[in-house]
Amino acid sequence: MAWSIAKVIEKKGDESIELDFHQLQRQNNPTTDDNVRQIIDKDGLDLDKVTSINLTQCELITDEALNDIAHKCSRLELLSITWCSNVTDEGIRSILMSNPNLKVLDFMYCKKVTVDIINAIITHTPNMTRIEAINVGLSVIPDDIDFGKLHKLKWFGLLDNGIKKLPKSMATLPHDCDIDINSNQLESPPIEMAGEYGNMPPPIIGRFYAEEMVNRPDFNLSVLDTHIKESGGAIGTHEYHSNCAIIMTAIRAQTGFSVELKEECEKRLDDDRERLADVRKDKNLIENLTYDGTPTILYLHAVCKSYYATLDIIQFCIDKFGTDIVWKKDDRGLKPYDVLARNPCATEECKEFLRQFVTNFSNVHQAGGVSDDPRNTKDRLGYDIYAKAIVKVVDKVEFGNRTNFSVGLFAPWGVGKSKLWHLIKQEIKNKEKTKMEEWKGGDGQTDHEDNTKDAARTSVVFESFSTWCEINHSLICSHKRRKSQTTSEELPLMNASDDDGDIEIGYANELSQSESDDWSDDEAVVNETLAAAMVATCPIWISPLIIQSCIRLCLRPCLKSDRDQKHARNVSKILAGDYVPYHIRSVHLHFGPIACAKTAIIMFARMFPFANCGEFFKRGQKCFAVPTIKEAPVNYHIFIEFNAWVYDGSDVLWASLMESLWTAVEAELGETTVRL
Repeated sequence: MAWSIAKVIEKKGDESIELDFHQLQRQNNPTTDDNVRQIIDKDGLDLDKVTSINLTQCELITDEALNDIAHKCSRLELLSITWCSNVTDEGIRSILMSNPNLKVLDFMYCKKVTVDIINAIITHTPNMTRIEAINVGLSVIPDDIDFGKLHKLKWFGLLDNGIKKLPKSMATLPHDCDIDINSNQLESPPIEMAGEYGNMPPPIIGRFYAEEMVNRPDFNLSVLDTHIKESGGAIGTHEYHSNCAIIMTAIRAQTGFSVELKEECEKRLDDDRERLADVRKDKNLIENLTYDGTPTILYLHAVCKSYYATLDIIQFCIDKFGTDIVWKKDDRGLKPYDVLARNPCATEECKEFLRQFVTNFSNVHQAGGVSDDPRNTKDRLGYDIYAKAIVKVVDKVEFGNRTNFSVGLFAPWGVGKSKLWHLIKQEIKNKEKTKMEEWKGGDGQTDHEDNTKDAARTSVVFESFSTWCEINHSLICSHKRRKSQTTSEELPLMNASDDDGDIEIGYANELSQSESDDWSDDEAVVNETLAAAMVATCPIWISPLIIQSCIRLCLRPCLKSDRDQKHARNVSKILAGDYVPYHIRSVHLHFGPIACAKTAIIMFARMFPFANCGEFFKRGQKCFAVPTIKEAPVNYHIFIEFNAWVYDGSDVLWASLMESLWTAVEAELGETTVRL
């Protein structure tokens, strides 16, 4: 193989350097100790920046190369020597001693490494976060190893080592650490206690040895002290409190112990009195529990979250607070069973007891105990833009469309479907609120316009009055129009020559200028004549008008009036408005007795309160009007949560779905409304 230093040295974005010998050749890598020495002795290479060395599958490497690395590099954070079958404890120990900040150590398939290297890791690199020791022959792990010092360890790979027993001291590891024990003939704890993927959490190890301890026939306080020393961890740490709680749970569950012995054991463990005493079978104490750091009425949630949750206490809570307590949900949508399923110290007996309350059907089982509710409150995935786009498309489909349609979200588990659904639901609610506010604002304007139209809309009395105005106009006024244009008393204007020979035109007074601007002089004369005629013929048409108005009131929903009502409005303007008669407001014109009599009739009629009578009839007519209900142009949505995983393997899935739909709609709209 042609050797190239450039292929080994790789600079990262943070200016750190990685020496990757594995990338030279993936299999049968010919890298030797001399090659490693050649790299680390290269001029210009800043070894203080070397943080990662990958010697995976470099089978020719020995302890000599690791010793050279240890002498030159002191800032390593990652070392991988997988398949380096010639490496022993000596070479790895030299690396550990010179690199206290080492966080990841991978020595899989290094057959010459012994269990002593675990003590070296604990002694020299306590900040280790990941150890890969797969198939290295660690078949026996001593009990005296102080695993509690690895307070930052997150992963411990022990796959395929022939291990039959995990020491009780491993219970002192961080309780969020995953211990991979796949492909081992594990007996203590039994392999059945491992998780779905073959991981054995430290709390499970602690629970197994705690139960083993309390079942000893020679159990006493001395045995308890020894057990705490071996598997309790450092006093004051979170792991110590948790392990003490696990031990106390096992003691309380032991029916063969006397009350006095249990109290003595509790006093011995009681370095945190509040936490040890918070789940006793005492209603007052349970009512004073806190859940997620605050006082709460979710008593069973707080009990199920405690390390001391036992079947007796759970049954006590249900007896004292009612069975409804098992159905309540916290802010994250978790029921007591969900909280208990996440409790590493919860026994299968407790889980089995609460599982029966998850559903009323005996052949339905909970799948996994994992909630579909989004755990984070912030949109850390940037899904808000997708939610808005989906709602925008759906809104266009829904608008004016009454057909059924479905929208599905398809994605692997854990990528954020529940979060996206939560954002879609929130966006729909916001859009509903915005549209409703816009509609209400627009509806206010519409109501104002409708009120204006209502004010302008005529009553049945006015419609009948309009009919008689048209009759009088056709019989009296129309045949006089041509004649009126030739009479001097009805001439709109008188012409006179001034000294310059121009034509001087008469003008109207500024009184009621706005009204006269709407009509020409001819129209003013005709309209005043019609008004006077309506007053003079009032005894003739008043009785038929009343009968006609009553008929119109009864048949108005079936009648559509296309009448212009122009003449009626003109007459109303003259008789009921602030109109000034043409005879009074004109200047330079002379009128005969007929015009004077017409003006007198108009002025006399204006003494009668026509406007008030019209308003009276209009208000009275509203008493017979049928109110109209306006439909808001906003689609209202009902959100129904249904978890089909709860009914996995059941024959009541579809029946449960229909029941959930029906119950949710009834709860939203009311039982009476839905059933009627």
